[in-house]
Amino acid sequence: MDWDHLYSAHFFNLTTLTFYVNTSTDVITVMQHSEFPSLKEFKMMVDELPCTEAEKLFHALSLCKACKTLQRIEILSYDEGGEDLPWTTLCQVGRTSAIWS
Repeated sequence: MDWDHLYSAHFFNLTTLTFYVNTSTDVITVMQHSEFPSLKEFKMMVDELPCTEAEKLFHALSLCKACKTLQRIEILSYDEGGEDLPWTTLCQVGRTSAIWS
């Protein structure tokens, strides 16, 4: 499926969504323009995730029609050297706790 069709897709039976990306830009766009009414788990491994992009991502997650079903959000971000960043932040999307490390 090409990106144009993916951006406006409706994934009614999808329960887990996992991304391995360099930046969060395309993931944010997909979440903003797609519906995931059965989504229970969201995972993303990203090379870099600035705070402004993280805010956009959590905003998009809160609007993707998954707030009632989403149970777990896990986001792993690595610096350019490939090492874990030394911080962890918890956010709230609906009733879901998010793990961001």
